[in-house]
Amino acid sequence: MNHHPPTRGARAMVALAAGSLLLGLGSSARADVAASRACRKELAIAFGSVVKTGLKGADSCHKAKDKLCTAGSDRANCNIVTSTDFDPKGKYSTAESKATTKIGQKCAAGDPALLNYTGDPAHLDDAAGTVLPLIDQTIAGNSNATEGGFDLPCDKAASKCRETIAKSRTLIINDILKNSSKCQQTIDAVSSSFGPLDSNCIMTSGQATKAIKNINKACGGLDVNTILPFVSGCSTSPGSAPQIADCVVTSAVASAQNLAKDIYSVTPPSVCGNGVVEPGEQCDDGNTTSGDGCSATCEIEGLTCTPVLTGPGATSNTHRVETVSITTPQPLGGVVIHLGYPRFEAGIPGTGGSSIVQSRLMTLQNAGLAELNDDETNQADVGLVNLNTGLASGQLFKVTYDNCVAMNQNICSRNPNVFGCCDNPADPNQFQIPPGSEICSIKGCATFKPSCTTDAQCGNIAGDCQGGTCATFKGCATFQPTCTSDAQCGGISGDCQGILCATDDSACIGAGQDNSPEFGTCVFKCTTHPPVCSNGHFPLTGAGTCDNKNGACPSNNSCQSQVGQFACSVDNPVDLQGHPVNGVTCAVNVVEAP
Repeated sequence: MNHHPPTRGARAMVALAAGSLLLGLGSSARADVAASRACRKELAIAFGSVVKTGLKGADSCHKAKDKLCTAGSDRANCNIVTSTDFDPKGKYSTAESKATTKIGQKCAAGDPALLNYTGDPAHLDDAAGTVLPLIDQTIAGNSNATEGGFDLPCDKAASKCRETIAKSRTLIINDILKNSSKCQQTIDAVSSSFGPLDSNCIMTSGQATKAIKNINKACGGLDVNTILPFVSGCSTSPGSAPQIADCVVTSAVASAQNLAKDIYSVTPPSVCGNGVVEPGEQCDDGNTTSGDGCSATCEIEGLTCTPVLTGPGATSNTHRVETVSITTPQPLGGVVIHLGYPRFEAGIPGTGGSSIVQSRLMTLQNAGLAELNDDETNQADVGLVNLNTGLASGQLFKVTYDNCVAMNQNICSRNPNVFGCCDNPADPNQFQIPPGSEICSIKGCATFKPSCTTDAQCGNIAGDCQGGTCATFKGCATFQPTCTSDAQCGGISGDCQGILCATDDSACIGAGQDNSPEFGTCVFKCTTHPPVCSNGHFPLTGAGTCDNKNGACPSNNSCQSQVGQFACSVDNPVDLQGHPVNGVTCAVNVVEAP
């Protein structure tokens, strides 16, 4: 189910890749291809014109109702494309008729571009007969959702709020359709086959931020109980301007993206839950229940690291958040960032470009297109496009990973499924073990320094008995410290027997381990060179134990910090015209988070 990430925004690269294909076409084939390209271009122009006319009709109708300022003005008729309120001069019906005529002139029967319209059995291969009813439904549904059908109180500020909502949603929908069609035409120009809208061309709008700002400004001062709930179908009671703005933008983007896809292809919808994996589905287990490996929308669940950190002490680090920044000499129209990460210790649920995967991406700059693709190896890819203002230097996006191993645990370089090796000489719980020596420590040695009168009571560490206490006592070979109370034995109840601590962790002798209560079991103490396991003497997962040595790595490994496993690289950065840009770099910062 893996999906290889597409190159985002690299239109020039697409042209080069397809050049040899075009050169190999015969004159007849080139003519047929040219006709299909002309057909596809007309489909986008004609349907786009209908949408623009319909949105304008709805907005004009609502504005006229605002001026009437009367109860019972039948404002809901503004959301019905067949009503005379919506289309008093017949402009919308005329636009649909013109679109049908022009498409018929440019798209001959049997043209491959028309074979994409199979969603309506009554209009097979009939683009106009299939798409125009969908445009009607979308304009009506979106107008009802964003502008609503309530008769407004006679309030100038409320009318301004509603008109701002209308202008914003119309601007966003037209913007997305324009950019999506422009993107698809660029791909069609170097292609000899004509399928659905390319996934690279499913745009978001660079106007979204501006729209939210304008709606909040126009609607923010309205009374949340008596007026604001009636200015939009997005309103609730009591309403809030930010809630309305987010709803309007989200609805407009969704409507526009669906229209953009309908313009190029309408096929029967897949049926999730029928047990058959159909186009657009990653899985189908015969039900629409999430949490069983196949989601309610037939997308693969899981495929992340396991188990995710939970329980006491893990609430603050169940996730890792990776922030990616770029440095670029000029605004970028598009770029792909490849992300490396330790997949046994961190993971992204889902696979490919599913909505489950997308939920882990947050853009930090405006982007007409932003997509995260996880290929289930050690790499994920993020593609971004902004053909309006471009992508600038600075923080670009964040990706949230599941966290399965705390980041302060090191991993073995060639066997990242092995974690817990130690490689930090600055850690006070790590110390050098002379080769061949036998070292252990009493229980509680991490916090306990026994009393002494001689260095012998400190494990024969020269000069370690200072002021009656072992200053740097770390271990012993066959030594049990003297005691007069359990406190001198690490607080182990009943351990001071006679004058000797009864438990000296003798089981750890020769293993370079510490069985102190702070660590629970024997924990390896090391410096920059952990022990290396021979072949066949190493576990498959978990903290390394081989030949009675914890914290070790298999042969030909080094012990590395997980932080160093998070890396990024830049691929195919292009400017606003699709030309390659040199000198673009990226950097990552990773922190643990709840």
